[in-house]
Amino acid sequence: MKYLLIFIIVCYATGFAFAQTNNAKVSDLKNNLKRLEKVSQELKNRTIVVQDSILLIESQITNEKFASLLTKEVICITQNGVQAKLRDKPSTAGDEIAIIPKNKSIEVLEYMGESYWKVRYTTFIGYLNEVFLSQTEEMKYAIKKFEGNKKISDKNQKEQINALTLNALKAKFGNENAYSILNHSIWIGMTDDMAIESIGSSKSINKSVGSWGVHEQWVYEKRFLYFENGKLTSWQEN
Repeated sequence: MKYLLIFIIVCYATGFAFAQTNNAKVSDLKNNLKRLEKVSQELKNRTIVVQDSILLIESQITNEKFASLLTKEVICITQNGVQAKLRDKPSTAGDEIAIIPKNKSIEVLEYMGESYWKVRYTTFIGYLNEVFLSQTEEMKYAIKKFEGNKKISDKNQKEQINALTLNALKAKFGNENAYSILNHSIWIGMTDDMAIESIGSSKSINKSVGSWGVHEQWVYEKRFLYFENGKLTSWQEN
């Protein structure tokens, strides 16, 4: 009986020590997991910044390549594939300057956007949509480069605006919250100011005040947000 009791005590002590060791290992693993998750998020944020920088540099390279084309008086010479109306504005609302018979020589001078080009026909200077211009190799190149450059410039402008917005959000709400707001996300615990920056102002607010504090229901077109004392506690999608 004496030996049995000793055996039981030894087994219990060994099991307790093993459990304590196991719990410590689990705790260490959880801490490592949190650390790696934090590093992963930081790398994702840095990747976004690097991608934005790449887009900016690509746009600058493209602008340099097109610099010579932009300074040329005549981009290329082509013809009109069908009879066309030369207009005084780069749109169908422009007044007619001249009728250009089919297959006449046309000097292409400048890209105006929305597929319209400034051209010269004999002594007339006006605007034609590119559908009227014969797609010679030079014309195809001009369309690809000038229209592509405009799209890149527009995208670059949007990226620059986003970068300025992101910096302002970082200064106001911190790095992690800034990226979430820029992606128009919502999350439990965000403040009412963050919600406005992320998804805009609500159509209306239903507010009640009591001993517990201030409760608000923000009504959007397809969503309801619920705030307690200025912090989001839940939301509902319609």
